Amino acid sequence: MDFTTLKNLFRDRDKMIRLFVLKTATRQQMPELDEFVMEGLRDERPEIITAALKGARQTRNPEIIGMILTYLESPNLLLRTEALNALEGKNVPQVRQAIGEFLRREEDANLLATAVRIVGSFQAPEYIPVLRAFLSFEDERVRANAVESLAGIPTPEVVDMLKALVSDRNNRVRANAIKGL
Repeated sequence: MDFTTLKNLFRDRDKMIRLFVLKTATRQQMPELDEFVMEGLRDERPEIITAALKGARQTRNPEIIGMILTYLESPNLLLRTEALNALEGKNVPQVRQAIGEFLRREEDANLLATAVRIVGSFQAPEYIPVLRAFLSFEDERVRANAVESLAGIPTPEVVDMLKALVSDRNNRVRANAIKGL
């Protein structure tokens, strides 16, 4: 479908039509996707916001990134999850700061594991202390993602940590340590 048709359809407030437009624009990777994503993020319905957050993964627009960050504080677990996933690969100061705050306050282990993976995608030595703190976390997914994230930071300090983790009690942690070495 072309942009004009989708734009006309998107003016309709019907949930199913808006979902269709957002999914179509995202799937076709339309250059005008930002326009639909912004409007979708302003919608009050979680289903529309979720679809817009999925589309937001393809954008680098700072205004949209700012809008995504607000959903990291949502009481809705699905919206927090999608917001976090939408931030992956967006290594800008406001995202780094927001992810740091998110790691301090979030209690859900699945979301923490995803956030740790995102911190690892920054591949910055400044995050070694943050990732090291999660090596002793009780949830194995969080620990395994911390190891995998550390492995992407090429420093001698990380190599020493990975060597120590080769004998970890968890198979995935051990595997990530070995793979990282």
